[in-house]
Amino acid sequence: MGQFGKAWHGPGSTGKSLEHRIERKQKNMTARKIVYRLLFQALADIRESSYHHAPHRDKAAYHLADLFHNVVLQLEAIAEGSQRLDYDDVLNFIKERSREKGWQKWVDDQIATLAVRNGEPAGVA
Repeated sequence: MGQFGKAWHGPGSTGKSLEHRIERKQKNMTARKIVYRLLFQALADIRESSYHHAPHRDKAAYHLADLFHNVVLQLEAIAEGSQRLDYDDVLNFIKERSREKGWQKWVDDQIATLAVRNGEPAGVA
């Protein structure tokens, strides 16, 4: 708020008070954290459910959930400003884990598909 209790409406201003914008940003950070944690838990639950419910085991669901559930926590750390991780680190983690778990072809195929959809030559990522 300005000196006289009015919101500043200068260039780039949304007309909302600073307090309102800070409060909204805090709510968004909380929502972001909730979304990351929900996704993490959903993948962990999918992994557990697909492994333990024989004879209906879904190996693909298990291995994909296993591959990606910790990625969510890495993305959350980046979103919160971690200086230790960036998206290249996360992508390298995915590639490394996919090699270890036998899912390298799936990851490579998905990356190639994404590159083609974005108009890039395959193999760029």
